[in-house]
Amino acid sequence: MISGLPCLFEIAEEKGIDYFSVFSKEKIITDILEKRSLYFTPGTKYQYSNTGYILLAQVVENISGLNFYEFIKKEIFNPLGMSNSFVSSGIAKEKMAVNGYQEINNNIFSSVFSPWGVVGAGLVHSSANDLMRSGLNFSSGALGGKGLIRKMLTPLPVLTDGGVVINDHCSYCFGLELGKEDSGKVYCHLGSTFGRESYFLRSQDEGFTIVVLSNIEDYKVTDAAEKLLNIRKVMDN
Repeated sequence: MISGLPCLFEIAEEKGIDYFSVFSKEKIITDILEKRSLYFTPGTKYQYSNTGYILLAQVVENISGLNFYEFIKKEIFNPLGMSNSFVSSGIAKEKMAVNGYQEINNNIFSSVFSPWGVVGAGLVHSSANDLMRSGLNFSSGALGGKGLIRKMLTPLPVLTDGGVVINDHCSYCFGLELGKEDSGKVYCHLGSTFGRESYFLRSQDEGFTIVVLSNIEDYKVTDAAEKLLNIRKVMDN
């Protein structure tokens, strides 16, 4: 998030690759490595980076000797009992995944699919029940241990090691953004891709998880999660 790596979507635009053209993982990485300059000095600015997640997935593959989807299944999904979750390559449609849709006119929807191999930055398919299991692990630490969970939920510091304020600072942790509600600290993340939207919210202080999944592009999953959160507040009172 503070790496200064070039934006994946800008790389695709420069190469003339639209969202509905094949953009394999190998091609993505090759195009990233062709860039000889960073956007900014690493560690000085916050900027969300899909590129960073793609490279991180490649590091996982190189070290583990497994494909990323095999690694995630073995190390995360299976231990947590997330039997309806998997990572795809993005190149071909998955029979286990619902179709994604986008609205092309008032209440008229069209199926949409993008063959981008953004492994690491997306292509994770799951269910609400499975994501609830993931949320429970934030409290139990059954997978990874509580020390790792604490580190994962530690936000980006405001200052660099040299005491310089990080530009465009955001309370972003390791894959989750830290926020505050009446219930205390909450950790959330919005996922948005071709024909699909998702929102995950976890309250560590009160130990609950809210998950909203949609196969309609631009569906307001954040608003839906906020409504659920407000309903919970009313019920608690």
